Amino acid sequence: MRYQETWIRGRATGEAHQRECASRYEPIREALSRYTRHFSVFDFGANMGYFAFRIAEEFPHATVVAVDGHTELADLARENGLPNVVVLNRRMNAGDLAQLASCEAFDVVLALNVLHHMPDWEPALEALRSLGSVAFIETPGPGDSKATGLVRHKGIREAVEKAGVEVLRTAAHKTAGAERVMYRLDNWRGRSLSSQTLDAAERGAPAMSRVTLGLDPDGAVIEIRRQKGDDETREFHPGINLWTAHLSGLAWPVDVKARITAEVERLDAEGRWHDDLRPWNFILSGDRAVAIDTANKAWRTEPEPGGLAKCLAML
Repeated sequence: MRYQETWIRGRATGEAHQRECASRYEPIREALSRYTRHFSVFDFGANMGYFAFRIAEEFPHATVVAVDGHTELADLARENGLPNVVVLNRRMNAGDLAQLASCEAFDVVLALNVLHHMPDWEPALEALRSLGSVAFIETPGPGDSKATGLVRHKGIREAVEKAGVEVLRTAAHKTAGAERVMYRLDNWRGRSLSSQTLDAAERGAPAMSRVTLGLDPDGAVIEIRRQKGDDETREFHPGINLWTAHLSGLAWPVDVKARITAEVERLDAEGRWHDDLRPWNFILSGDRAVAIDTANKAWRTEPEPGGLAKCLAML
């Protein structure tokens, strides 16, 4: 029996499952409905992807990044066929989340019934709060004695109660009469990133200028401050860096090369050629691979010889 309901193309399939999801989706939907712009969601411990797929379907102006070690998640993404879903097939620990938070930021983070499975839950919670402007944390309530990680339950509840507000209680699936509690944590409206990708230092990328994100439901900007001046404000593209996704077990979408090619062709048609055509200079945002240029390099006056082929060969 699956833990979570299965969502395929607009409906729950009715397959046997342990946790009902529709009522738990409502407070999340309410928060997402406030966004009038393209926004991003990070679903940590996505399981079978009910929340990720339902959000992506109901909010086509969102990019939803679903993370889980279940290989079936990518198969379900293929069945749903949603172009604005990114699946990372990886079981992340607190260190992975902290590293990701150094180079990525999301509007909303979901961590539904996952922290009590993690011995390193405290730094994991800190990283999740850093990753998302808003976070929804669901965890076993008092009396859920049969849930995994009993020794961690009280500490998690106290931490999230202090940081957020309770938004929902639903029945536990293992302990009769017990409840699971969902909290909403409003974390930040602006934060700085220290790296462009997970491996920026390893591949010899220069240190980033100070990059600050400002995320509001009605607008999002990225501000770049440089030691030598020439500061600028750019459009922020919610999603995830393509190279970081690749390094993190990208399993869906499978057409990223086609998306890169389409973006390069779009730029070519405008008479613009990127100075550094590599996977780390693209963001998976919605159904596009959006070209970015965080190093503030000038656009070339002619295409880089073999640039596109070199870029695609790295993936």
